[in-house]
Formats: sequence, structure tokens, C-alpha cells
Amino acid sequence: MRGSDEELESWRGRDVIDSAGEPVGVVVAIYDDATTGRPTWLALATDMSASWVNVVPARSAHRRGDVVISHTRAEITTTPSCGPTAR
Repeated sequence: MRGSDEELESWRGRDVIDSAGEPVGVVVAIYDDATTGRPTWLALATDMSASWVNVVPARSAHRRGDVVISHTRAEITTTPSCGPTAR
């Protein structure tokens, strides 16, 4: 994760690209660590309905127009998903 907390807030609603340059989804929430208060996870809507989200570590993400993550779409979409929760 590169950038200030304020900059990370602007990531919500941004498209997400995987490590292979493929579209993954959209950032719908940012989850903070309960102890440090620092952003730790990004919740991604990986389907059009945004009814379920997958989470990825925020520390490996950065902005280059879109949000770029260091995982592949297959790695993300095969992990357990959960209902979205707004921050």
C-alpha cells in the first residue's frame, strides 16, 4: 500500500487491475486494523451486482490510474467471499 490514508479513501469506487493487467473489480470498502487504525484490507466487488466481496491485502496495492494489486483475478475470486460492509 502506497499513499496516505486520505489518498486511500479516494480509492473507493476505483477499478482494480490484477498482476497480469486484467480487470478484477472495484474497491467498495477499506478495512482498518483494529489495533493500529491503518488501512489493512481492500474489499473488492468482483461481480456486477456487488452483492459479495473478496478482500486483498492493502499493503501490496498501489495506484497507477487504477488500483493495481499483486494477485491474479483467479487467486482473488477463488478465496472465500463475504457480504459487503461499508467503512
